[in-house]
Amino acid sequence: MAGTDEGDSTAKIIAAVVSMLESHGYDAVQLRAVARSAHVSMDPEQSSDATDRPSA
Repeated sequence: MAGTDEGDSTAKIIAAVVSMLESHGYDAVQLRAVARSAHVSMDPEQSSDATDRPSA
């Protein structure tokens, strides 16, 4: 179920951001570091909802 996967990814991303903010401050929060810490892909082709988006 895509909605559950998306919700799980969202929770992982939020947890990663909060952890970075608490331990290293605002400057530590960078997109690549968040994705790495949350174990999610930044590639929209690998996203669970990639088929919902119009292609460019």
